[in-house]
Amino acid sequence: EFNMRYDWNSLLSDDDSLQMRHYSKEFFPPADLLVQYLEDYATKLNLKVQYNTYVKTVSRTANHTAISKHLFILRDQNNRTYACQTLIVATGIWVPNVPNIRGLEHTVGYEDMSLDPEDYEGKTVLILGRGNSAFETADHIVQNT
Repeated sequence: EFNMRYDWNSLLSDDDSLQMRHYSKEFFPPADLLVQYLEDYATKLNLKVQYNTYVKTVSRTANHTAISKHLFILRDQNNRTYACQTLIVATGIWVPNVPNIRGLEHTVGYEDMSLDPEDYEGKTVLILGRGNSAFETADHIVQNT
């Protein structure tokens, strides 16, 4: 349990080879490593993952044969339906959270900021954020500020 607290970006598994620490020692690993990690995880555990699917509707219906006594019914962009007993929605927030503060017009939003660390060379930077984006940004530019 102690190691999992410090390896927060690993998915839970009894297979030690599926710990993120085997892919990267960085606190915020590059996106391509995360993609590789997720692909390896799904392959090794034989998970059925479906990509490029837009779920249009989700409903819940009673089902007395299911352990949970209900099923979630999902309908995708092609009108195909899927049923499951457990549904995890983990899409994250994709729109910027813009606080109502004075002086905001003098800031650059995460979605518009430069990704070139040299643009921040020798500058003092204040990062406002409450999620991974703020931490990833700080980790990305810290060596240049």
